[in-house]
Amino acid sequence: MTQPRSPRSKTDDTAPSQDMPVTKAPRKARRTPAEKTAPPPQAAAPAKKAPRALRLLRGFLMCVNALGAAALIGGAYSGYIPPEKFGGYWGLLGTAFPLFLAAMLVLLAVQIFVYRKGAVAVFAALAVCGGPVFDYCPLHLFGREATPGAKTLKVMTYNVYNFTDTHPEENGASPRNRTMNTIIESGADVVCLQETEIFGPFNGNKIHAEDMSLLNKLYPYIIRTGYYITFLSKYPADAIHLDYKREDLEGDIGAYRVHIDEDRSITVFNVHLKSLGLTYHDYDIYRDFTGGKTREISEIRELKSSLLSKVAAANVTRARQADKLGRYIEHYGGPDVIVCGDFNDVSGCYTIRRLEDFGLREVYPDVGFGPIITYNARRFYFGIDHVLWRGAMRPLSLEKGRTASSDHFPLTVEFELTE
Repeated sequence: MTQPRSPRSKTDDTAPSQDMPVTKAPRKARRTPAEKTAPPPQAAAPAKKAPRALRLLRGFLMCVNALGAAALIGGAYSGYIPPEKFGGYWGLLGTAFPLFLAAMLVLLAVQIFVYRKGAVAVFAALAVCGGPVFDYCPLHLFGREATPGAKTLKVMTYNVYNFTDTHPEENGASPRNRTMNTIIESGADVVCLQETEIFGPFNGNKIHAEDMSLLNKLYPYIIRTGYYITFLSKYPADAIHLDYKREDLEGDIGAYRVHIDEDRSITVFNVHLKSLGLTYHDYDIYRDFTGGKTREISEIRELKSSLLSKVAAANVTRARQADKLGRYIEHYGGPDVIVCGDFNDVSGCYTIRRLEDFGLREVYPDVGFGPIITYNARRFYFGIDHVLWRGAMRPLSLEKGRTASSDHFPLTVEFELTE
């Protein structure tokens, strides 16, 4: 028999059982007298703005950075754009690339101390142009050594300005023609000369019969081709006939097959491409303007218009010459090719980029150190003489001559002939 359950209240149903722990509400901590008297916490003060002048300076620098970066990138890669597309004016950026690079390096140095965010933007622009920058200014501290027992070939290119000494006062009473003497003492195996309308004694240019006799002994193979270019070789060499008219090409291109031995020959192209087309009057105004001499405003405006339009037109002409030269290389070149001469344009120009399409590479970026200047007259201080190659060769060194008898310095490249 079950016992009746005793009645339970509602409070008994909700009361915790003895087995469940009982939690107590935490006691509110008492405030100390110091806390009672302390002022209520305040919101953090807003950051102070930079002075207005500094903000304006930073904004100005960012605008300069943007313009400088655009100019630098445009100049660095202008050689990839055919000049005909913009009437040759786009190529002007490539000519001015060294100036843009110098300006950006100055901006980078200044903004490291003034505005570091701006310095990051400048550095990024320089990084984008890394390839062209190091083509223009390579950093090869040490030369290359030839492989023991390997055969080498030394090639000189030299615009001789018709053997006229541009600084006769530096020659003093010497009876020798300094340009001719430079060639004789170069030790080059192959010499490509440009502007040789005069090749021998003429109006007291100090080229004597003894000099010509010595030159013939050193270089038994002397070939005059084109209009004003000459080729000298210690090795047997043959001229390759190129079918062109000067009035069509507006430049000189010579091609020669040099027979190193019975089993090997190298094709050499000697070029003198379209000059800037400026007159002596243009040069005089430019020289006076860059030298700080006063000129009439009208003359300066005339120079600006003349300089830009003539240089742009020359860019278009050289582009046509580059295409023609590329077809010659494709048809006559063979596996081993050297192209050298007076390009009348800077490293990275359209002509060089076009020749890269045929497997050629510029020598100086592979072996040089720092910028190179090969033209030394009229304050046009640019590197416009180049040597390119392809095939089983390896450039070891490139040496620039120092005698300023011509308006160009000679370049001498030593190649190792590989298998």
